[in-house]
Formats: sequence, C-alpha cells, structure tokens
Amino acid sequence: MTIALNKDEEKMKLNLYRVKLQGMWSDYGHSYVVAENSDIAYRMVRKFLDEKNLGFSKDRGLKEVELVAGEYQYNDTRRMLYLPKKETEETQNNAKLQHCEIADDIECAKDWLRPGRPITDNDIDKCVKELDNLIWQLRKC
Repeated sequence: MTIALNKDEEKMKLNLYRVKLQGMWSDYGHSYVVAENSDIAYRMVRKFLDEKNLGFSKDRGLKEVELVAGEYQYNDTRRMLYLPKKETEETQNNAKLQHCEIADDIECAKDWLRPGRPITDNDIDKCVKELDNLIWQLRKC
C-alpha cells in the first residue's frame, strides 16, 4: 500500500502530532510527526513503516493521533511549534545572481594578474581593493 501526499496539503500550517499505533508497542508505536493535519501525520508514519516493512501490517493501524503543538499562534493546544523559515524561490534566485556577479568580478580581477600584462602600482591597488570588496561581499552572504 503506497500513501502519497498531494501538493495542496504541503502549503498548510504545520502542527506537531503524536501518532499512536494499535500495535508496535516499542520503537515506532508512538511517533512524533510534523504535518498539516492528523490524517497526513498518520499517512506519513504508515508510509514509512510500509516502505521499510517494519512490524506486522495489523500493528500499523491507527489507534490515536494527538495534536501536541501548532505553528499557528492561536492553535487548540496553546503550545507553539517553531520551525525554521524556508527560503523562497525569489531569495534563492537573488543569492544565485549575487554569487554570479561576485564570480564575474573575480574573473575581472584575475585578468589584471595575467602573465605578460604590464602592471602598475595603481593596477595592483585597484585589484587589491576589488578583492577586498569581494571578500566582504562573500562574508556578508
């Protein structure tokens, strides 16, 4: 039996659930799951157990799902679940763009140092300043 999660379920607020199974008194019988709702929490546990073929099939049945904490401030448990914020695609694209610009600047700095090119003290100062700027940008990321 394969259990899949649909994409709409992934966009909801997350909760922490304690999933108790009918059997499996040790190890996986009481699992903690971060999920959007209790049905998904059980399906996640069940999918894991089915894929790993752990315990007997009859012991993988649901006994109880308890809501422990929620990501939403006014949840039914009055206990908060704190999760790290996921980077948005826009944030990731901005970081990639910034890194590409830094790489281009490094390429320019390398060109100043090519063998056979006459280099003045002014050129060296410009190159050092540019490299210092790049190092500062990289440390800021």
